[in-house]
Amino acid sequence: MRRLFGEYGIYQHATFLDPLLSEGYCVDDNARAVLVLLRGMPFFTADDRLFAENALAVCWKFLIDAQRDNGAMYNFRTSKGVWLIHDVSGDMYARVLRACIAIIVQDSDVHRIEQARTLIQKVLLNADDIYIAPRACAETLIALRDLSIHEKLSQPMTDIAQKCSNKLVAEWNRSASKDWPWFEDVMAYANAILPHGLLAALQMNQEKHLEPIVRRSSDFLIATTIKDEMFIPIGNSSWYHPGGKPSLYDQQPIEAGTMMDFFADLYEWDKEIISEKNFILPYTWFFGNNTSQLPMANQSTGACYDGLHDGAVNENCGAESLLAYLWAEVRIREVGQSPE
Repeated sequence: MRRLFGEYGIYQHATFLDPLLSEGYCVDDNARAVLVLLRGMPFFTADDRLFAENALAVCWKFLIDAQRDNGAMYNFRTSKGVWLIHDVSGDMYARVLRACIAIIVQDSDVHRIEQARTLIQKVLLNADDIYIAPRACAETLIALRDLSIHEKLSQPMTDIAQKCSNKLVAEWNRSASKDWPWFEDVMAYANAILPHGLLAALQMNQEKHLEPIVRRSSDFLIATTIKDEMFIPIGNSSWYHPGGKPSLYDQQPIEAGTMMDFFADLYEWDKEIISEKNFILPYTWFFGNNTSQLPMANQSTGACYDGLHDGAVNENCGAESLLAYLWAEVRIREVGQSPE
């Protein structure tokens, strides 16, 4: 993380270990970094904590500075600090919301907490962008569930949670069948976030009609991606379509990171739905328990490779991959499981 850091936050891409300056920064990765740094703080050594606190301040300032006068946000910023107006998405707003809620729940800095509450209000003004994307709805539900444990949700937040839950149920009703119990016509990327979001909605609202969907989709995801004590995420090369076979390669660290995030909450909710043996598998994927038997997390550099191929890795080590790996480290510690 130190190596990927620049003046404005964490660079999004890398060539091997070095930041790719031409690609600059993005809100998505700086929001992820805020979440990882805050939740990881209790597990850092004293030296790492000093860096983490400084990095947190820089990443958080990036999110604050990304606000536009009309309440919307920029996403991309050049290495020179110039904001770019393109590719703003619901996913981005959901990640900002999760970062803001992490500040409110985890942080001790009163000023940052006030800023987070203000920023949340601006994010909520752009909720229509969130409703378009199922993954944004899911991540919003996870964030609001975390806040609901800390304090009572406002009525606007409750309304947004209901709309996000309804969106995921509608996607399920449109796509799911007996042989394909899933939210979309294809299993694509960050798959675990979809049942995770609906689990968060169930935990908040206790709406019983959500439970069968959570259980069926979770069972399908586990059966599809865990084989012979190994996590085998859907590969990015061609994904997984009904009647076909799951794509085996161009496996992405984000799949293992989101799966570990989901498993941590799923295991806490119902220890019968996932065995303790399977719980650890998305984490061990980073250390060579994968189809190519190659470590994705490099313990000598602290980096994480961008993709797993047949007998090789993508040797570029960008922010998304690094943060997915670090998030898995945080989550496995939060539930009290030994990373050994």
